[in-house]
Amino acid sequence: MQIPILVEPIQGRGFRARTGEPFRFSVEATNKDEARRQLTDLVAEKLRDGAVIELLDVPTNGAVAPPQGAGILKDNVLFDEWQRAIADYRKQIDDDPNEL
Repeated sequence: MQIPILVEPIQGRGFRARTGEPFRFSVEATNKDEARRQLTDLVAEKLRDGAVIELLDVPTNGAVAPPQGAGILKDNVLFDEWQRAIADYRKQIDDDPNEL
């Protein structure tokens, strides 16, 4: 299992490693590797104690959920330019298959 963690320097005190939900752990150590090891130990201990990570399926009552990440570029100023570049490239390939 992999979970995202944040490892950051603490000025003059080493490093802090922490997780978000569902664990919400934070440790401090003298170096990155030790911080990661301590965090790994905490998560493993929680799971050994009987905690279980599960996924929950929520019915949508017929509604279709948007794909994960849908709309994240809607306010990006480069999005339209990117879409034009994709369309131009596709046209170039369609016009000359030897272009590849």
